[in-house]
Amino acid sequence: SNARVVKSDAKVLALKLGVDPTHVNDVLKLSDITGEEIGEDGEPDTAALTKSINAVLETRPFYKSGATQAAGNEFGGNQQQADPFAKETFNLTQIGQMAKTNPGVIGRMQTALTKRK
Repeated sequence: SNARVVKSDAKVLALKLGVDPTHVNDVLKLSDITGEEIGEDGEPDTAALTKSINAVLETRPFYKSGATQAAGNEFGGNQQQADPFAKETFNLTQIGQMAKTNPGVIGRMQTALTKRK
């Protein structure tokens, strides 16, 4: 169906626009893509989809890849994130999230840590 094609193209476009893969469905639910139709060329209107997705990202930048809580949040304001590798603040969950969103950073951190020893 046309709605499925529009949603599929919107997902790809959202990822290209920098939406965190874990939040793509949330962004699409918040964006107004339900009225988008397939053009005569058989493709959805990419400009309209981009506009809808960007409108969500403007008001909810935390849906973008690499967005951090340190930028501020609804309850805590600006907060510094603790070093997840430090002995006092070790956080395996945060390390796993970092590895998922930016795999190269783990290798660089491991190298830096072995140099600190």
